[in-house]
Amino acid sequence: MVALDAHALGIRVSGDGGQVDRIAATTSANSRFNVVAKDYVLACGGLENPRLLLASNDVAPAGVGNRFDNVGRYYMSHIAGVLGSVRLSDPGSLLAYGFETDDEGVYCRRRFRLTASAQERLEIGNGVAFFFRPNIASAVHRNALFSAAYLGKTYMAALRGRSPAESLRALRDSKAARREHWRVVVKDAPGIVPESVRLFRQRILAKRRLPMFLGDPAEQLPLFYQTEHIPNRESQVRLCGERDRFGMPRLEVGVRFTTLDFKTVLEFHRVLAARLQERSLGEFVYDMSDPLEHLERQTSLFNSNAHHIGTTRISERAEDGVVDRDCKVHGVANLFVAGSSVFPTSGHANPTLTLVALAARLADFLRYR
Repeated sequence: MVALDAHALGIRVSGDGGQVDRIAATTSANSRFNVVAKDYVLACGGLENPRLLLASNDVAPAGVGNRFDNVGRYYMSHIAGVLGSVRLSDPGSLLAYGFETDDEGVYCRRRFRLTASAQERLEIGNGVAFFFRPNIASAVHRNALFSAAYLGKTYMAALRGRSPAESLRALRDSKAARREHWRVVVKDAPGIVPESVRLFRQRILAKRRLPMFLGDPAEQLPLFYQTEHIPNRESQVRLCGERDRFGMPRLEVGVRFTTLDFKTVLEFHRVLAARLQERSLGEFVYDMSDPLEHLERQTSLFNSNAHHIGTTRISERAEDGVVDRDCKVHGVANLFVAGSSVFPTSGHANPTLTLVALAARLADFLRYR
């Protein structure tokens, strides 16, 4: 059975906290009901899983599964961005710049990566990097499609959800930039039509859609990186005083990074720059004078709107995490957690395939239990 428009309000456990008796729930119409089952699985993501555990504090004041204060801790995402560009010695080589397709037509891109031995030798986390498209806000790229995209986004942003006065102010502020982009578009107006049609087919109509438009490779290419967020107990989510429309306490997020996170990013770029020079492929050029200061500023304003990882981590001992190797909450006989919230580390990559594998493994475990 699937209950649509249902919202969990709390995990109701037995008097000793060792077993779940029911899940209290409601609908938007404020119709209250209970869900009773043999086993219960939380599969609500890296934020909602800990929120429900922490908010279920009628028996255990610290929340269900939180005897050792581990629920909500070790919250991880990724550090990602652009620190600079690669200036190629031979732009014609491209270094596999664009997308390729596999035998099933799936789009793929080649990436630079740190080997496991390099991570161990340098005592850093893992990471990858790949060539990225130029900043479309700057008309320096001289690409008509990029300029057309910038103009479209600028006009939409100025008009969406604003008063007429605010819209006019936004357009006035971007007037000089828009003028430059219009020059680029007009200069290449004949060539933009067939390219636009091709992209429309690849991005909108195709079954396998082109992930993004990269444009033509240039002599200097931005390098986008994504690195591991090192597990940190002080990086956590916790309940705050604000409540949602169902009376459930909301979360406040306190993402924390360590010097090892910064070292991972900087060492990754240092190794990559050295390898490019050794192979006479090019050189890496930083966009800023002090990369470490840039990273510290970036993480101080970090917006964790991407992958929510950790917060109910797997551990052998209850003292070190929230769930055991079978994803069962330590100390609660019939409560399980699925999703990337159980990851003890984050890696550099999207967590989807791993969390699906863990969910399938949990489903098999519950089936034969």
